[in-house]
Amino acid sequence: MLPEGEGHLRIAFFPGTPLVGRLSMPVQYGLLFALFTLGLMHWQPRGLVNPVIGWIGKISFSGYLIHLALIPTLPIDPANFVQSFAIIATATVALSSITYLWIEQPFNRLGRRLARRLADRGSPEAEAAPTAGLMVR
Repeated sequence: MLPEGEGHLRIAFFPGTPLVGRLSMPVQYGLLFALFTLGLMHWQPRGLVNPVIGWIGKISFSGYLIHLALIPTLPIDPANFVQSFAIIATATVALSSITYLWIEQPFNRLGRRLARRLADRGSPEAEAAPTAGLMVR
């Protein structure tokens, strides 16, 4: 008899096959994720590739930072995980959208402008061109 839950792993990861059965679980998960990602290159179902998922991808860095601060401040009921998860996810997406639009995007634009200015300053064309209001030292 299999220990509780192990039967599901046997079905999901085919440990009887010669190669897969010898790989560790993280490697198996990595291979499954790689196959899933490669599959998305050729087949993109609307449930996985749509504007909502695209937006969540854009705000994901802000979400990563925000959720760490949100979890200790929001009421989490261990008895009602679904409700707690919904509250945290909604608050994370809302606050992450605000920080993405008001902080992350403006600083990304500023960084691109500064990088362009520094790149132009070091190029031979920039040395020959007159400076348009920039102080060159």
